[in-house]
Amino acid sequence: MYKKTKIYKKMKKLLKFGRTKYFLILAVAKFNEIFFKEIPCTKKTKQCSKNRKSRYLKCHNVGKNIPICCATHLYEMLKDTVRCLEKNNIKYFIAYGTLLGAVRHKGLIPWDNDLDLIILDKDSKRVYELLNKSFKDKYHITSGKFDGIGSDVLIRVDYSAINSLHIDLFPCKTDKENIYVEHNDILKYKKIFPLQKIKFYDIEVFAPNDIQYCLDYFYGKGYMEYACKQWMLSDKKTKITDFSPAKIKLN
Repeated sequence: MYKKTKIYKKMKKLLKFGRTKYFLILAVAKFNEIFFKEIPCTKKTKQCSKNRKSRYLKCHNVGKNIPICCATHLYEMLKDTVRCLEKNNIKYFIAYGTLLGAVRHKGLIPWDNDLDLIILDKDSKRVYELLNKSFKDKYHITSGKFDGIGSDVLIRVDYSAINSLHIDLFPCKTDKENIYVEHNDILKYKKIFPLQKIKFYDIEVFAPNDIQYCLDYFYGKGYMEYACKQWMLSDKKTKITDFSPAKIKLN
């Protein structure tokens, strides 16, 4: 009886459309890889994964590593951002894929394309003002609600107004027991604070006190062995054989 319902038929149709869309993206990405040269993205171009003339179009959708230019831009943005926050005594810590990358790869996950920080909600207005003041002519700073992120306001540091490589700063609310973050995540206060510093490439960044607790919470068991490389197929896990971080170009 359930298979004959309208809901079942609609879900089946959506699933079929989703997989068709994925294979179309895969075909286009392969075409670009064959026929286009590798040209580094800049502040005046779109990021490689969104550039129709890039060999790396939709690279995060098909599980391909991001190019050196994108990884380098993200590394530089993180270095600038954490330096600004620490200089002004703003508490922050890396989270989600950025934390996982720091632990598993000692840097950016090779197939990731953004960075995540968590800040205290009470500091969010000050952080927004500081970042705008510090990077007015260097990066594009915005604050608002973004599609696919959630309902709360967050701060985003884009590489430029055109190139949307970015860092998301999620404000969190706290009480004596818990920390409440976007995505409806509730973390134990004593598992996060006091913060500790860990390496991300050659940068030292703040991280939760109990890193294993956080990664188990975000990703479950097995995060050191398996990864979801293909963004559109989050249920498809690949065994990791190379634990190197995304390649970057250091000055």
